[in-house]
Amino acid sequence: MNWLREPDAEPIPGYRLICPLGTGGFGEVWKCVAPGNIQKAIKFVYGNINSLDDEGYRAEQEFRAVQKMKEIRHPFILSMERIDIVEGDLAIVMELADSSLHDLLQKYQAEGHPGIPRAKLLKYLRDAADGLDYLNECGLQHLDVKPRNLFLVGDRVKVADFGLVKNLDRQ
Repeated sequence: MNWLREPDAEPIPGYRLICPLGTGGFGEVWKCVAPGNIQKAIKFVYGNINSLDDEGYRAEQEFRAVQKMKEIRHPFILSMERIDIVEGDLAIVMELADSSLHDLLQKYQAEGHPGIPRAKLLKYLRDAADGLDYLNECGLQHLDVKPRNLFLVGDRVKVADFGLVKNLDRQ
């Protein structure tokens, strides 16, 4: 990736990076300040779409997946707000979540609890199921549902990370 990723850099004009939030198999996510002084998240996808290597294939796969997702709107699906390709490098601007379900689990365990309290967890899982059902109704399947891809926004959960989304074949 050619974009500079460090605090205060502006890889996309008007989007100033604050700090890294995490990394995964397809890229890294940074907190940023967007135009209007609004906080967002930017996912920088590993690899260059124009490359013929494995990283290029993964970037192309992520790009195809976000193209399927960009029109999807649902209260329990994390919204994408901008998709940029600069010299083959892919960046996705998204709604900023508070944390992941995985982070919340670790917090409760660090406090000596066995996990997330049952009633709270069931509410979060209902949110995720509602979002995933909606994707299914739109003919899409997520294929990477896990606590690290379920994000807390306020007191609700939103499904995110759509790099492996596939069209469902219906006959």
